[in-house]
Amino acid sequence: DTDMTSHMNFVGKLNLMIDGLDLTKASDRLEVSRMFIKCADLGHSAKPWHIHRAWSLVLFDEFYKQGSKEQKLGLPISPLCDRTKVRDTGISQVEFLEVICRPLWALAARIETDEKKVTENCCQNIAANMVAWNQYKIDEDAEVLQKWPWIAQLAPSQQL
Repeated sequence: DTDMTSHMNFVGKLNLMIDGLDLTKASDRLEVSRMFIKCADLGHSAKPWHIHRAWSLVLFDEFYKQGSKEQKLGLPISPLCDRTKVRDTGISQVEFLEVICRPLWALAARIETDEKKVTENCCQNIAANMVAWNQYKIDEDAEVLQKWPWIAQLAPSQQL
């Protein structure tokens, strides 16, 4: 289940049941499987910066295209899809990692039974990515400016 509308409820539910998980029970295995599907869906968040940033830019492009279509149809522009708020990219990514990704991967780390190297590494990458996004300036990213030249044309009042 990769539906983000139920993400917070799912993480809360799993957090409450994690200490009593019994992996011999099909229902508990199903919940753990759902959690790891969510981890896979959000996997780019736990990759090293260069990979995470690249995937994030692909997602931003998708979001901005959606926002443009919504605007053309006279619909309200969905969150994260408004090109005029592109300079808030770092802030929105830090919030996404903090609120959505970090708690999910922390749960995965509590379930991982081996040496916890995989989830520990993922959690460390998320923390490092949060630091990188805090320092990120989208309008100083040459690759982004080449791909989306309209960013350089945003009015100064739309800057962070």
